[in-house]
This record gives sequence, structure tokens and C-alpha cells, in this order.
Amino acid sequence: MREVAASDLQVADAPGEDPPLKTILDPVILRFAVLAYLVILPVGHLVVRLLTLLHLDLEASSAHYSQTGLGPA
Repeated sequence: MREVAASDLQVADAPGEDPPLKTILDPVILRFAVLAYLVILPVGHLVVRLLTLLHLDLEASSAHYSQTGLGPA
């Protein structure tokens, strides 16, 4: 088998030549990761907290109705 030299692996940038696809995708992946960290995760955390508070409120109100007998049967 022939050994591959480092110069064989490098892509020469000729004028007018399109950059390799990986150099285009790296900023896109980085933007998505930053967007997920700064926007999606905090919004998800907020939704979970609101649902937890709603669940606790419903649980407390059902416990109140069961103690007083005023709620639906």
C-alpha cells in the first residue's frame, strides 16, 4: 500500500474555486449550537417550569375540593 503524504490531503485554493463543503457547514453547525444554547434550552426550561407550576396548582385545587366536598363528584 502506498502511504499518503500530508500534501496529498490538502486542497489547493485556486482563484474562483468553490471552498470545500466542510468549510461552509462549520459556521452553520456553530450557529445552530449557539442558537440551541441561547434560545431553545431556556425556552424549554421555561415551559417545563410553567407546566410544573400548573400541575402543582391543579393538584392543590383538587386536594382542596376533596377536603371541602365542593368540587365535582
